Amino acid sequence: MTSGLHFPEWTDWNYMIQPMTETKDWNQFVLSQPMDSRPGEIWNYNTGGSQLMAAILRKTTGQSELDFAKEHLLGPLGIDSMKWPRSPDDSNSGGFGLKMKPRDLAKIGQLVLNRGVWDGKRIVSEAWIRESTSRHSEGNVFFGEYGHHWWMNQYGGHKAVFGLGYAGQYLTIVPDLNLVIVVNSAATGNPQDTTLPIQFIESLVKAVKNK
Repeated sequence: MTSGLHFPEWTDWNYMIQPMTETKDWNQFVLSQPMDSRPGEIWNYNTGGSQLMAAILRKTTGQSELDFAKEHLLGPLGIDSMKWPRSPDDSNSGGFGLKMKPRDLAKIGQLVLNRGVWDGKRIVSEAWIRESTSRHSEGNVFFGEYGHHWWMNQYGGHKAVFGLGYAGQYLTIVPDLNLVIVVNSAATGNPQDTTLPIQFIESLVKAVKNK
């Protein structure tokens, strides 16, 4: 989220990405944007950057994003039910729209909590879990600091690592309480709903802490 590419998703576009998704080539749309700042200088939420990462993965592995995920993540976790949007070039979206059952999302949280180990087998390297859930930029005042596609904040005095989605979808891991919290939400469909679950997540953390 510090590429410097112009992508006013959370400002001019009002938390929407139609300027990208309404084009025939999402990757080219992102790459054709002007530079607003030098790479690495300013944090700006940019789904387009995530889309480019998916394109790099697809080109490097020779597999679709879904096939790669099934082989290395979803399959080992026993996740076989999901909906994943596709782009005009028939690849999977890189930064939005993936839908799965709360129990399956919790499996990913448990994998992170276990530092990449699932059912006694290593699925993801511990070094990558540590690296991706460490602070790499200042992030956003509403949510916290930012790692590699993970957010970080303090809830009830405990460090929490979390992923969030449009209108209030949350996967939160609180390592020192051995806690994984999944929230599926869309109170009104308003993008501002994204912040609503935070108060309830913090209450859950405090309840577990005080148990």
